[in-house]
Amino acid sequence: LMKKHIPTSIIIFGASGDLTGRKLIPSLFNLFRKHKSPKEFQIVGFGGTRFTNDQFRKHLREGLDQFANYEFTEKEWSRFAPCLKYLQGKYDRQDDFEQLRVTLASYERGDANRLYYMSIPPSLFPAILTNLDSTGQLQEDGGWRRAVVEKPFGTDLEAARKLIQQVHSALNENQIYRIDHYL
Repeated sequence: LMKKHIPTSIIIFGASGDLTGRKLIPSLFNLFRKHKSPKEFQIVGFGGTRFTNDQFRKHLREGLDQFANYEFTEKEWSRFAPCLKYLQGKYDRQDDFEQLRVTLASYERGDANRLYYMSIPPSLFPAILTNLDSTGQLQEDGGWRRAVVEKPFGTDLEAARKLIQQVHSALNENQIYRIDHYL
C-alpha cells in the first residue's frame, strides 16, 4: 500500500533541451498554479549543460515567458521557482547517478514518489535505466517509481523490440508511461 502524502520528485533527463522549456515546465507550472501538483514536490533537471540552480531557473523562466499560453504572476513564479533544481551529469556515468540518488534523498528525507521523464533520444534510455537500477532508484520500497518514455521508440521493429527488452530489464510494465510526441 502506497502512502498518500509523501514528497514527489520529478526528474527530467535532458532538462536543458527544448522540450523542457517549451512544453514540460509550462505544463508543470500551470498544474502548480491550479493547485493540482503534489503538496510537496521538486523538479530536478539532469543534463550535460553546466547550470547552477539559479541559471536553470532563469533558463526555464525565459522559456515560460516565450511559450506559456497563460498569464501568471511574479508571486506564482516565486513560489514555484524554489522547487526547480539542476544536476549536471552524464547519462552513462554511474557516479553521476549516485550523486542524483544522494541529491534526491536529501530532499525527500525518507519515503517518496519519483517520476523519471526521458526528454532524450531513445538510444539513451538503456544507459539511464541501467544506472538508475544499479543505484537503487527504481525500487518501489517507499513510494512509486514511474518512467515516461516518448515515441518514436526505435528506428525499426527490431530496434523497438530491443529497446522494449532493455526497458523491461529495469522496469515493470506498470511503471512505464509511453507518450506519442509530435512537434
